[in-house]
Order: sequence, then C-alpha cells, then structure tokens
Amino acid sequence: MRRSRTRICSLGMFLVAGAAAAAPGSAPISRIAPRATTTCVTQSLTCGQTVNGTLATTDCPEVSGGNTFYDDKFSFTATAGQQIAVSQSSTAIFPLVFLVNAAGDNVAQDNNSGVASSQISYTVPANGTYTIVASSFNSGETGPYSLTLACGSSGTTTCVPGPTTLCLNNNRFQVTATFRTATASGTAQGVELTDDTGYLWFFNQVNVETVLKVLNACTPALGNHYWFFAGGLTNVFTQIKVTDTKTGFTRLYTNPLNQPFEPIQDTSAFPDCP
Repeated sequence: MRRSRTRICSLGMFLVAGAAAAAPGSAPISRIAPRATTTCVTQSLTCGQTVNGTLATTDCPEVSGGNTFYDDKFSFTATAGQQIAVSQSSTAIFPLVFLVNAAGDNVAQDNNSGVASSQISYTVPANGTYTIVASSFNSGETGPYSLTLACGSSGTTTCVPGPTTLCLNNNRFQVTATFRTATASGTAQGVELTDDTGYLWFFNQVNVETVLKVLNACTPALGNHYWFFAGGLTNVFTQIKVTDTKTGFTRLYTNPLNQPFEPIQDTSAFPDCP
C-alpha cells in the first residue's frame, strides 16, 4: 500500500507536493514509500460494524523521510459489484483512511472529506479480501477514532419508511442514522417534512437534532448528481447513512463526539442520474 497524501476539501479535491507532516489546511506531500507489513496485525471487520479504536505507538509503523505514521488494519470480504462505504472520525487525530485490495494496491483513500472525519465510497470490482487502513494525516499522531464499514448491494433494496428510516426523493434514497454520547447510544428517529427533506431526533421528539435533504440536481447545469445537504443542532456523535436504493451506492456522514456539527453540502453525493 502506498500512502498518497491528498487533501480533500468538502466539495473537491486537489493534490500538492509539500512537507511530510502537514497541519490541517497546509500542503500535503504527494507520496510516501510503502510501509513494512511484517509487524502488522490485521483485525477482521464485518459489514455494518463500528469499531472504536486507538492509534498508538505500538501500532503498525509507516516511515517516510524520518516521519512515522501509525496504522490500524481491518480486513473484510466483498463480492464484485458490491457497494461499500467506510468512515473514520476523530477529534484527537486528523483522520486518514485507505482501502487496499488483495494485491496490495491502494484503490481509494480520503482525508477530511468532512470536518474531523474521512470517508470512502467504493464499488468493488472483483470478489476478494480488502483491507481498511485507519491512519492519520500528520506524522506521530495518536489517539482514539471511530471506524465504520457499511455495505450494500446493487439495486436490491427497497426503501420502506419507518420510525428510524426516512425515504426521500420519491422513496429512492434511504436515510438512517445512529448517535452516541459519553454514556448512551442509539438509533435516530426520523420525521419526513417534504418529499426530499426530513429531520432527526435522538432523545426527545420535540428536540430536533439534524435537518437533512436529498435534492435532484440531474441537469448538466447542476452537474448531473443527487445532492445531500444536512445541518446539525448538536455536538453528539452522529453518523448518517444514505443509500441510493436504485444502485445500492451508500454514503456515510459522521460528526465526532463533542464536535459542533458542521454543515454538509455534498453536491457530488450520488452520480447515478436520473
């Protein structure tokens, strides 16, 4: 696996050559040499599982230019055509997550597609074992993080509205969410407002936590995508899962615990129009 230091903005991507250890917002380096894997232990992960892990100096080291990064590895099996989504969030480190195939190729990665969180959405091209590498953008960072793997299948799901499921935009998009505090966790309750808009509550139905919508922007002038927007009135750990039931493509949006919920304005969320 090769680490490609790519800084991802909320609505775009750019690649710049720079220093080995960068602060958020500064120029990243373009490449880091492959890390040694002889001392790395890979944990197993299943679809739908969330792991609360910690990067530590005893983890798998990745060294480049005198800088050391620490990695945790998680493997899972997937089938051709399957849609998978990975999210890593943290307020202790600047998260950077990789997806590596059985040949050791880095097939997808993200650092900071959202505030204090990184996510990957990927369509599996072939059956096999894949590895998620949870790491940090800056060298030497240690601390806790949350990692989630979500899996879907191509066009086999039907959105059925329910107390914890929002079906938006002509029932094409299924929206669910979970939340966590220092002492409690649970599944968000969803309330539909219009065909493309709804809100979530966690603890009390009169206490709105997050408002969200899926918009049809399937015109050339708007980029031929479905857009996902969300705004939060909370600092609770929140993970929103949005699935296009026509294709099975899934996106995860994560707000870390004790982090003010930053607005989500993803204008390239779902590319399959109409």
